[in-house]
Amino acid sequence: MKYFFARNTLTKLIENNHKVQIVIKTKDVLESLLKNDGFEYINIFPSERGTSKLSIAWSLIKRNIILFPIILKFKPDLLIGTDATIAQLGKLLRV
Repeated sequence: MKYFFARNTLTKLIENNHKVQIVIKTKDVLESLLKNDGFEYINIFPSERGTSKLSIAWSLIKRNIILFPIILKFKPDLLIGTDATIAQLGKLLRV
């Protein structure tokens, strides 16, 4: 459901010639929705995580490690998302 709220924002940013990099983790039907709408994206976590607390914590650490170089390379001036990784790396990199 969150995708439908973000889709209009993404479309407007792209229409206004902003560089947009969509980064996702596998979840429900998100990847299919992005493909259907013609958005390009990077899937940083293509496998589902486990349900234990350790698995959830390890997944967060891995996403931080994977996303860190993507943010450094892309040099965004805005990060939008619902994942805790966005807030952690945004704070660390002063985005």
